[in-house]
Amino acid sequence: MNKSIGLFCFLLAMFFSAKTQVSPYVLLKTMEQKSVLMEVDILGNVYLSDGSVLYMYDKNFQLKYTYSDFFSGSMSTIDVSNPMKIWVFSQDFMLLTVLNNQLVKQNNTYRFSDWNIMLPKTICASYDNGFWVYDAMKDALFRFDAFGKKIIESQSLHILVDKKIMVDGMREIGGKYLIVNSEKYGLFVFDKFGTYIKYIPTEGVKNFSVWNSKIVYVLNGKVEVFDIETLDKQTYPLPQPDTQKVVIHKQHLISLSTSGEVKVYGIADLE
Repeated sequence: MNKSIGLFCFLLAMFFSAKTQVSPYVLLKTMEQKSVLMEVDILGNVYLSDGSVLYMYDKNFQLKYTYSDFFSGSMSTIDVSNPMKIWVFSQDFMLLTVLNNQLVKQNNTYRFSDWNIMLPKTICASYDNGFWVYDAMKDALFRFDAFGKKIIESQSLHILVDKKIMVDGMREIGGKYLIVNSEKYGLFVFDKFGTYIKYIPTEGVKNFSVWNSKIVYVLNGKVEVFDIETLDKQTYPLPQPDTQKVVIHKQHLISLSTSGEVKVYGIADLE
C-alpha cells in the first residue's frame, strides 16, 4: 500500500511538473534564410542578414526587398529603429550606409575615418535621426546628428564606468536612454546626452533587442525582459535550447539560434 501511495504521489508530481513546463510558444514558421543578424521594426517588418545580403520580410514573413553592396564590406550591425531610415554598419570597411524603407541606398554613406574615428566597433540610431558610434581606440561614445555633425563626445568609458569594457552592442530606448552592452560585464545605461546613469549586472548577455521600451535578452537559459524605468524583470523559457537572440513584435517572438536558424513563434501577451 505504501509503495502504491508513493508511486501515485510521484506520478502526480510529474504530471503537475509537466503541466507547468508546457511551452508558451507555438511554432508558426521556420525561415529559409540562415542569418547572423536579426532585427524587427515597429511595423513588424523582419530583417535578416547573413553578413553579405540584407533581407526584409513584411509582417506576414514574406520576402519584400533585399540589399547588398559588396564594395561596402560585410554587415556588422543593422539598426531598424526607424523603418524609414535603416542604418547598416560595416566594421571592416568603417562605413555606415543609410537605406530607405525599400532597402534602397541613400546618398549619404559615412566614412568614419573622415571624423578621425579609427576603430569604430558598433553603432545605433539616435532619437534625432542621427546615430551613435563607439570608437574602441578612444574608448568613447560619439553622437552625430542627421547631417553628420558631431554633437557629443563622451569621456573614456573606462573613466565613466570604472571598468575596462569591450562594447559589443548598443541601442537607444524611447529617445531617453542609450544602452551599451558588454558581454563580460553586462548592460550600462546612459542618457541621450551620453551621461552615465547606472549599471545592470547581466554578465553573459551577447546581444539584446528592444521591445515596448524594454530590454530583451537571453541569459542563463531564459528569455529576460527588463524594464529600465521600473527595474522590473520578467523571465520566460527559451523557445529552443540553442537560442542566442530573440525579438518580439505584438504576438510574435522570433528566435535566432547559434546555427543561424530563424524561427517565428506565436506567443501569449508577455505584458
